Amino acid sequence: MALVAPVLCHDWRSLPEPRTRPRLGVPVGTYLDQTSLSGMEAFETQLETLEAGGYEIQRVDLLDDIDTINDRHTDLVAADAALAHHRWFEVHGEQYAEASAELIRNGRQIDVGRLADTRASRQALRETIDEAMSERGIDVWVSPGAPGPAPEGIHDTGDPVMNLPWTHAGVPVLTVPGGSVDGLPVGLQCATRFGEDERLLQWGRSIASAVAGAV
Repeated sequence: MALVAPVLCHDWRSLPEPRTRPRLGVPVGTYLDQTSLSGMEAFETQLETLEAGGYEIQRVDLLDDIDTINDRHTDLVAADAALAHHRWFEVHGEQYAEASAELIRNGRQIDVGRLADTRASRQALRETIDEAMSERGIDVWVSPGAPGPAPEGIHDTGDPVMNLPWTHAGVPVLTVPGGSVDGLPVGLQCATRFGEDERLLQWGRSIASAVAGAV
């Protein structure tokens, strides 16, 4: 990613290598309650490995309104899908997979006021995340990449719920390999401030090395 990004991304910055480890924050509360037992055990092992490697970790109350964030983001995705696919769905609706068709139909039911609120909530969440980082001196948020290990086989891509609030806020996120559970991989998700993509990739290399084989 670090090699390709300067070619694909306009105004990509070449930053000096960081001299210190990033200070890590863990968003405790209802957000982490979405994780399965095995996923949470793996995450705690990853945190222990990071601490043993010299990383400072703070546990911070954040994303306690995760149910509201999830609902808003789900509505936003559905509404955007309905807008983007409007003409195609009118002509080729019967050729859509049922899950996609249902998403579009749901999106068509979202009124303008609700859509405006969900779009505004993205900036508000971004500001909340940034303020918490400034107040606590946090450089990178770490969390499970998914509720548990990856699903077996190729028929299911897994549950994206742990990624959802960071995507809703539009902040850069990087998930690195963090071991496995019963032979299936688990990831450690790293998120930082809006616009700090270059720095996250730099920090991600050292974090990935620290948690490799943690579980």
